Amino acid sequence: VDRNGNDVAGFPVKLVSEAVAPLAVFDYENRRDYRLMVALANRTVGVWDANGRRVVGFNARTETALVAEPALYQHGGKDFIVLCDSNRLYLLNRRGEERLRLKLPIRRAANSTLGFSSRTPTLYVVGENGSLHTASLADGTVKSVSLARWGAGGASLLIDLNGDGVPEVVAIQGDTFSVHSVDGSAKVRQRLEADMVPRIQPFHFGSTDWMFGILDANARRVWLLNAKGDPCTGFPIEGGTLFSIGHLQEGEGRFNLLTGGAGDLLLNYAVAE
Repeated sequence: VDRNGNDVAGFPVKLVSEAVAPLAVFDYENRRDYRLMVALANRTVGVWDANGRRVVGFNARTETALVAEPALYQHGGKDFIVLCDSNRLYLLNRRGEERLRLKLPIRRAANSTLGFSSRTPTLYVVGENGSLHTASLADGTVKSVSLARWGAGGASLLIDLNGDGVPEVVAIQGDTFSVHSVDGSAKVRQRLEADMVPRIQPFHFGSTDWMFGILDANARRVWLLNAKGDPCTGFPIEGGTLFSIGHLQEGEGRFNLLTGGAGDLLLNYAVAE
């Protein structure tokens, strides 16, 4: 839809099978020639252009059900389109052909994102067993380390917090917010008075300034944390949904945080820059 809520020409499109993950949008050459990819229940990926026209020629089919949206990483003039099913990762080219097969299978944890370092080049994956896996895109070698004091369930992100080109693991599990280095050690471990929904919203305010949004659905409170796990001033606040932060009007010297309230209310909070 456009900014007025109207359907864009060519949309909606009809899926041949149910979608199992959010939409992914790629621009291979940075020319605004977008490709829209959706992981489907029939173990294939639907591909469309920005006008809603079906793009043929991407013929990948996974061995088991897809569990996440496609991801794109580029290095050395090569594309690596990453698909994840319940057994392993697939590293594909633009035609859906396997570009590189990893030497060991990786089973990606639920509610986790992938990370990438172009310096190596290396793909980082949080596994189901509480390990952090590193996969070389040069030769497919896989190495693993255990994440210290890792619990069950929750959600995790792989984000380069300090700008050194290597991601950290940011996680929530139950009432605990944590940050781990890629060697598995825990840099931050902060307990909160909350039973957090397994979803983390990252907000990047420039350079190494990261904030993270979490939701305590039982208490109907939302939290905004810094990278040390400390709540920002004034948080938690009332809110029953995940939220967005941005400027409703430029030049006001503040951000607006929008979240759902009781019933059909939309709550708008002012957040200092």
